[in-house]
Amino acid sequence: AEPAPTGPAPTAATPEEQRKSLEAVSKGIDELAKKGLFAFMSPENKDLMAKIQEGLKAGGDLSVDFLAEMLAGKDSTKRFLAVSLLSELDIEKALPLYRKALFESEDDLVRRMASHSLATHKIEKALPDLMKAMKEDKDWGVRANSAYGVAKMGNKAGIDALVESYNDESHQPAERLGVLGGIADIADPSTAPLFRDLLAKSKDDTTLILSIGAVEKMMDKASLAPLQAIIQGSGSSLIKEPAKKAYN
Repeated sequence: AEPAPTGPAPTAATPEEQRKSLEAVSKGIDELAKKGLFAFMSPENKDLMAKIQEGLKAGGDLSVDFLAEMLAGKDSTKRFLAVSLLSELDIEKALPLYRKALFESEDDLVRRMASHSLATHKIEKALPDLMKAMKEDKDWGVRANSAYGVAKMGNKAGIDALVESYNDESHQPAERLGVLGGIADIADPSTAPLFRDLLAKSKDDTTLILSIGAVEKMMDKASLAPLQAIIQGSGSSLIKEPAKKAYN
């Protein structure tokens, strides 16, 4: 077979091209920030986010300074956005900024986003940082996010901290449900008793769906009886169908 033509190697962007890319990023971020704190997660802003991400990549090393400046700024929405965009950088260059956000920011939401991003991207080098935040941060959400990251990296201390966070009834049900979703996602066999108990006692559809998914993932045979009770009970098909799938 003929070798594929290689062509010229792509040339690196010039400093001027990088600056222009970041000017476009800055305009995009201004537009996004006007739409609210969590606008970057909205499907309607998908194209705008893609342009911002593309511009940050094209900005090269200048993007590091750009996000560092945003993170140090006075606009709380932009600080939050800056942390959410750190994953677009090379991890070695992003880690110092993640740490700055996680340990130096007075803004709970900025620290929550830093711990969330480090956890969901499963950044192994950040394990000591997440361990520290899990144990020491003053905010429950930061501790829970950090515990999720620690647990995702296979550390049992993270699982224990997540379960403790879920069991803390001083927090809103929606917040605790988010933690339960993290425990279900990891599906560590040590948490099977928690999910069996919820299958037997909970009346909340979301809690039941998370629990069904968790025991199915674990293939926990001790959950067959509560699953069967759900299948034979008077609940909705929304719960019965996943229960049947898990049981089978």
